[in-house]
Amino acid sequence: MTAFVQVTITEHANGTDWARANGEAPMQYPATYDATKITPLLYETADLSSVGSIEMVGAVEDADLASVVGTGIIEITRSAAIAWGTAAEPSQQNVITDQNAVILASAKAAIDEALTQTEKNALNPDNAEPGINKTQTFAEMMDANYPV
Repeated sequence: MTAFVQVTITEHANGTDWARANGEAPMQYPATYDATKITPLLYETADLSSVGSIEMVGAVEDADLASVVGTGIIEITRSAAIAWGTAAEPSQQNVITDQNAVILASAKAAIDEALTQTEKNALNPDNAEPGINKTQTFAEMMDANYPV
């Protein structure tokens, strides 16, 4: 089974600019953070240097949970992880899944050549036809990768 954690990542004690200038990581993870045990699912989007800390939600195997939970890492429920991820990334993004289909349909449209239904579908992000599509929502990603 999979458990979920919320991780607080802080800015380097001397600041991000100092850390970068001195070859150190600008972010500091909690002492119990283990990148081999926690799979990052989504980072909060914020400028670390202006807010001082950011949050990340991750997945961890139940067997490893006790070894990673500690100061700055708390266990959260699956529904809390979904709520957090949905709030942090509320909208889907358009993504090109078949650049050749997009280029061909766009070129035909540019010269006023009639598009086939398949080509129209390729330019419609709400259609499943490869071309321009939408990314999964955070909840859809959780359902696909971490089903109940």
